[in-house]
Amino acid sequence: MLLSLTDLSILGQCIQMIGVALIALLFHLLQHVLRRTYFLRWAQAWLCMTAALVILQLVFRCSSLTFLEPLYFFGEYLFAFLLWLGLASFPEPWPATRAFIYRAAPVSFAWCVFLSTTDNYFGARFNIHALFFALSLLPSFWVLTKIRLPEGHVWVKLLVAVAILLMFGDFMLNGLSLLSPRWLGDFIASGYSAYQSIIDLLIEVMLAFSLLIMAAVSMQLRLVDVNQTLQRERDSMAMLAHQDALTGCFNRHALIELKTRLRNRQGLVVMVDINELKPINDNYGHATGDMAIVRVAQTLKDFLSPQDYLFRYGGDEFVWVQFDCSELEVVRKLEAVQQCLANLPMLAAMTYPVSLSWGLKAFTDEVSFEQAVGEADCQMYKHKLAIRGA
Repeated sequence: MLLSLTDLSILGQCIQMIGVALIALLFHLLQHVLRRTYFLRWAQAWLCMTAALVILQLVFRCSSLTFLEPLYFFGEYLFAFLLWLGLASFPEPWPATRAFIYRAAPVSFAWCVFLSTTDNYFGARFNIHALFFALSLLPSFWVLTKIRLPEGHVWVKLLVAVAILLMFGDFMLNGLSLLSPRWLGDFIASGYSAYQSIIDLLIEVMLAFSLLIMAAVSMQLRLVDVNQTLQRERDSMAMLAHQDALTGCFNRHALIELKTRLRNRQGLVVMVDINELKPINDNYGHATGDMAIVRVAQTLKDFLSPQDYLFRYGGDEFVWVQFDCSELEVVRKLEAVQQCLANLPMLAAMTYPVSLSWGLKAFTDEVSFEQAVGEADCQMYKHKLAIRGA
């Protein structure tokens, strides 16, 4: 048994109603999980469209409920407003968008009530409504052009734009039938209206999934940015974990990590010790002792080459790891450091400048880094004892 055009139209409206209800449920679940403002607005938009279609079915099936017709028109206008509001909230809400809805909603509802009283024929009223509904989609298209996506993802915006334009054209087709009733009106009345609900649903599904794709791309790019920020923060925290708080030099943990990276590399290890730090602490206070440690660290840094490493090894000891430098050049640097410290103003009430003892040892294929550190430490203590004996 073949269905009439009217039956096909009602069946299509039922299918459309179910499809739109499922879209509304999908956006509601996404908003509940992801807590994005635009998901909330789009869920509300599809819910309004679902309510409008339910009201339309009630009006068609029960003549006593024709007074609900303005709510059908109003539901579709709300869909357009909320679609626009969702796009205006993507990825962050625009200011004053909610206030616009509060002002526009009463005006729209008054228009819907007026429209329901203009003609006894629903088709004519619907065509007028379709024209205004199509025009109400233009703000969404305009807002979409303002959304910025990174290069390579513009196609996502284009997909949403095509869906909005298809919906605009679909309803504009009904609205223009008022202006050209001879050919366009006959075309719509003769068959297009029977399948329009299915066409509407296909366009609405396209619009819904294009919005989902745009949101997914935005969140994916946002996640990449967050991951990069976390990576930078992690690296920064790792540096802080390997940095001495007082001097800003690398700490002993960083020296242990450096040992694992010194594969097939040769260089020099210099152990540097501050002379008489304990008497400085005892006679002038630990604050002065800390100032002496900081002064030594700052002076040593002035003589660092770009490939050198300086570590605070202990309380008053530093390890200076150098590459591509001879022992004679290192000794000259250390003597220059000693001279700089002697020329600096005295610390607090101290009556003598800060001085250093040092020892150095090369690490090679035959001498490991750990052995070089140990032998440099021994030489440093010999140097210290020689200064005390003098």
